[in-house]
Amino acid sequence: MNLASNAIKFTDSGDVVVEVTVEAQSNEEAIIRIAVTDSGIGISDEACERLFQSFSQADGSTTRKYGGTGLGLAICKRLVELMGGTIGVSSRIGEGSCFWFTVNLRKQADGFRNAEGSAVVLAGLRILVVDDNAINRKILELMTKKWGMHPTLVHSGSEALEALSGQHAQPRFDLALLDVDMGPSGGIEVAREIKTRAEGADLQLVLLTSFGRRGDAKIAREAGLAAYLTKPIRERQLHDCLVAVMTQRPDSSRAPAERASPPLITRHTLAETKAQVDLRVLLAEDNIINQKVAARLFQRLGYRIDVVANGREVLEALSRIHYDVVFMDCQMPEMDGFEATHLIRERAQSDRVPIIAMTANAMQGDRERCLAAGMDDYLSKPISVEALAGVLDRINKEHARVRTGKSQEAA
Repeated sequence: MNLASNAIKFTDSGDVVVEVTVEAQSNEEAIIRIAVTDSGIGISDEACERLFQSFSQADGSTTRKYGGTGLGLAICKRLVELMGGTIGVSSRIGEGSCFWFTVNLRKQADGFRNAEGSAVVLAGLRILVVDDNAINRKILELMTKKWGMHPTLVHSGSEALEALSGQHAQPRFDLALLDVDMGPSGGIEVAREIKTRAEGADLQLVLLTSFGRRGDAKIAREAGLAAYLTKPIRERQLHDCLVAVMTQRPDSSRAPAERASPPLITRHTLAETKAQVDLRVLLAEDNIINQKVAARLFQRLGYRIDVVANGREVLEALSRIHYDVVFMDCQMPEMDGFEATHLIRERAQSDRVPIIAMTANAMQGDRERCLAAGMDDYLSKPISVEALAGVLDRINKEHARVRTGKSQEAA
């Protein structure tokens, strides 16, 4: 974070790139190299030699433009050395700098996760990436290759049209990613031109823009685009977008007039699709900061939640709305989580709402105390995304099982 912050501070225009690579590895450990490269003002050789010393500045003049204590890099050096690594820099005045460091890390015992089944949808597809920024093209190339796609990279609209028209002896492209701002011919203009050509009639087009403006979605839809995403593009978001584009195409077996064009896919529709709208979640937490952190965690996993501040408010909320799960902080004013759970279990008629304890206590016996109070599971703070996802996944599966059972009974 410190190296990236420095790079941004000393770079008025251009790029700042953080790159992570494996330098060496064994069955148990891996040496990871992290490099932060910028196109900023650069540093002289003489200044580079003293950069990692305490209270040292590349610009030590009394009129220096950039602030700082001169301790950041010295602290970075110490931290890296404590982790068994090394740190260094290469730079040229006026051309930018590259700060890098290595750390020796132990591998996870359970290895890596297998690719998701949805990635199969993208495997083998040919995709045209159109962007005038070399770093953007490289990032999109790495992402799409990771999903088994075959990217072709071009830097302008004219090159894109040339690539499309030159596919006589090769399979046609399935998808195209278009940057909205590419000088003379932007992504919208290129999309319109592609859709007028025979080779682009069935091509699925995704527009990438640095900023969204009112009316852009309507323009994108009219230009024949299937999706519209705002940068920075997160890997997960782009993956879900491309999968949605390739699985929501109109039925080609029907007459053109009968085909219903699928709606334009945006980051908002992706979030709505991902949201578990059938699962109503209530969070009981009295600390405002903890409320915000927890809400963000649920949001990242695609859930909308209601928040209350104590046990009494939990009882009031449950009397008005049926919730599928309650995440209950154990220590709250007026009525704590244990008392609230006891009263909920006393009042329950038929449906037993799952209650998940959340507590900062992680002592031996705390889990047993929560379960004895009538709670169904236990999460210790700080709550990790992985642990929360695991609990919600179990709740979802149980919820789906109950709904299936009720449907069969009704039938």
